[in-house]
Amino acid sequence: MKDRPQESIIEAVKTVTSGKIYLSETERERIFEAMAGVPSRGTNDWDISLRKLSNRELEVFSLMGKGLGTLEIASRFNLSTKTIDTHKEHIKQKLHCNTSLELRQLAIEWLSHPDFL
Repeated sequence: MKDRPQESIIEAVKTVTSGKIYLSETERERIFEAMAGVPSRGTNDWDISLRKLSNRELEVFSLMGKGLGTLEIASRFNLSTKTIDTHKEHIKQKLHCNTSLELRQLAIEWLSHPDFL
């Protein structure tokens, strides 16, 4: 990913040019979790996946699923947009999302999940 530190991009290029497969730390974690039998978000086991989130992260995630943007969420909690963006980045890491769009779609899916209702 282009937002990664320069060293990890160089490592990825060197790995691929030497004929090996490069996996990011996130992807390695996903593989190890799968091998260990840890449910991933694809299993729809919302309870296990969402236990990783702090209370504030869960609130932000929920509001994202309701269609609120960063400015609206920041205003609701009387926080800066930078703080909300930081919460979103932590949520993306914990739920193994690669993009903000993927995170928003997951939040919408979660809110419409029968176990949530």
